[in-house]
Amino acid sequence: IYWREQISLIKKQTLQWLWTPIQICFKIPLMIAQEHLMPQAINIHGDIYKNSQTIMSAMHTHSIDGVAVSSLECGFLFSNQRALRFYNDVAYHDYDGLALVNEGENIVKSLGHNRVMVLRNHGLVTTGKSIAEACYLLYYLETACTTQIRLLATNAKMRLIPEDICQKTKAQFESFFKPELEFSALMNR
Repeated sequence: IYWREQISLIKKQTLQWLWTPIQICFKIPLMIAQEHLMPQAINIHGDIYKNSQTIMSAMHTHSIDGVAVSSLECGFLFSNQRALRFYNDVAYHDYDGLALVNEGENIVKSLGHNRVMVLRNHGLVTTGKSIAEACYLLYYLETACTTQIRLLATNAKMRLIPEDICQKTKAQFESFFKPELEFSALMNR
């Protein structure tokens, strides 16, 4: 996973702050010289925070496998156990150029109640109630994308998972969803 991408956090219980991977911190509404920041990163992350009372962290990557999956007509496939962690929790947003004007607002509308989004022909977004949750989702989303790309590279026929098993497996994952534990383990690798 390429951690030098756009990762941010907001703390709504105090003041609203947005952190970027190059350690720039700024208050919302933005009061910093635009030439130091990627405006599309501000628009995507800032609009996610402005329009949600529950999202405290948003992560966005342009990894090779994530972009590859985002560029496939079929999108993200629920073809294996890893992918089922995201069953009925993936939104899509069609590519419409750089998020320079109101694209951030449109991305938020497309996200809806989902925690995960595939930005078509662009990359991936995960959101969470904490950095741990967004990171947990991103880690497993990236590994599921890598699995999908490798699976498609075999050019063999895929074995589909029945709908009832997809739902059951998703419920099983949710029953022990503890992103803080896994985040701690990932950080100590």
